[in-house]
Amino acid sequence: MTGTLMLVKVPYICKATGSPGVSTLITAAETAKRLGVHRSTVVRLAATGDLPHAQKLPGIRGAYLFDPGTVALWARQNGRLLKAAS
Repeated sequence: MTGTLMLVKVPYICKATGSPGVSTLITAAETAKRLGVHRSTVVRLAATGDLPHAQKLPGIRGAYLFDPGTVALWARQNGRLLKAAS
């Protein structure tokens, strides 16, 4: 799926804010694109708790999903320039 924007609508409780809701979440690949880093960096940051994620899908290789607003807030708080969503 190269070049395809992955958006997922799911009910979740955001780990960053504790707020429940249904939101459009983005994948680690889309988060990496917005932050200007490699996808593995995003996964590592999420796994260590340094980058808040909204949900992790089940399994050892379950994908991390991110709330775009939380990613933007994290970027501002950590001095990262956020690239425009494509």
